[in-house]
Amino acid sequence: MKNEFKKLIDISNKCASYQTKNLSKSEALFLLIDQEVNKLKNAGINFSFECGGIKYSLPLNIENIFFRPLFKMATHAKIKEANADDTHAVDFDVPVGTEVYSVSDGIVTAIQSDSSTGGNNKEFAGKDNYLYIYNEKENRIYCYRHLERFSNLKLNSLIKKGMLLGRIGLTGYVITPHLHFVIYEIDKKGKYLLKSIPIKFIQ
Repeated sequence: MKNEFKKLIDISNKCASYQTKNLSKSEALFLLIDQEVNKLKNAGINFSFECGGIKYSLPLNIENIFFRPLFKMATHAKIKEANADDTHAVDFDVPVGTEVYSVSDGIVTAIQSDSSTGGNNKEFAGKDNYLYIYNEKENRIYCYRHLERFSNLKLNSLIKKGMLLGRIGLTGYVITPHLHFVIYEIDKKGKYLLKSIPIKFIQ
């Protein structure tokens, strides 16, 4: 992690730690996050990340004035329906309706797009709209969860890098609106078929 991002990540992690304990304290830190983001943008810092030797742009529009890149690095629960280890998943806290873009070429291998159910209750777990996009050349799967309903993509749809995938919605188990984003490698011999890869934010 570049030093330029240290303060932002520190505030973001503190904000994330409050979300399951005291939501009002978490929301009180949003202004500090916004200020830090604007400071970095004005200094010409690019928001991008590196994962396993590959550099990516963010899956969200950094030009959105309401964009709050809350990088939650805490361990996530295992995603049962996908047999996936989401230890290195990252949540971007952003408003409902924020555009989500593909960070890679690929093909849709798993999809749920018709859910309109969600909220801050565990009973909504697994009821979110999501996309799993497989890049055969990289042997990676890219996961985007908690989208609003969409109908423009289907199973086996071809995806291009930078393509608009959808928008953030309140679907599934969500404390606040966010994009749950993961990059997986396929591990056919491991306990979990999909193994998340660490993400490192860089300039």
